Amino acid sequence: MTTDIQTNPNIQAVGGDQFVDGTGQSMDLQDLIMAIESKRADLLDKQLADQANQMRKLNHEIAVANKMLAFARTQQSAVLGGGISRDDSEIVTDKMTFRQWAQQNGISLKDANTDNLHDKNEWAAIIENVKGHIDTLNSTSQMEMIRLQSLMNKRNQAYELMTNALQKLSGSVDKIIANIR
Repeated sequence: MTTDIQTNPNIQAVGGDQFVDGTGQSMDLQDLIMAIESKRADLLDKQLADQANQMRKLNHEIAVANKMLAFARTQQSAVLGGGISRDDSEIVTDKMTFRQWAQQNGISLKDANTDNLHDKNEWAAIIENVKGHIDTLNSTSQMEMIRLQSLMNKRNQAYELMTNALQKLSGSVDKIIANIR
């Protein structure tokens, strides 16, 4: 018999290896350990799912940033002959122009004439700003991956604790039965 530790946190020992939860349900030590570790594993599973979703979003942001970098490099190449080009002339990705994306992500679009037209030097500065943003996203991604690995380790430990507890209790029961025979 297992109990829901989350909704019945008031567990008291009533003697020997017997415990009673807040609803009056009786359980032995094995059931108590299993309930606690099972709840811990469930919580860690939820955290893992949330972390995986966070990683998916971050990877999408990195992919979009790389597309924007490619767009900026294309624009810089187009003006290498001394011309100028616009930073919002087309939708690049996610129904968003380069200018909209840059503003949304706090990336400076240096424009000496404030006409949304850039020469090769301005594009070079913009490209450096985009690279800096991508580096920040990559650093964040690495930290999030470390957090994901940590959660996976904790989850594995929870299941290992459940398994070890069951094996020890099972071994004890086997010894008791062997002594009775």
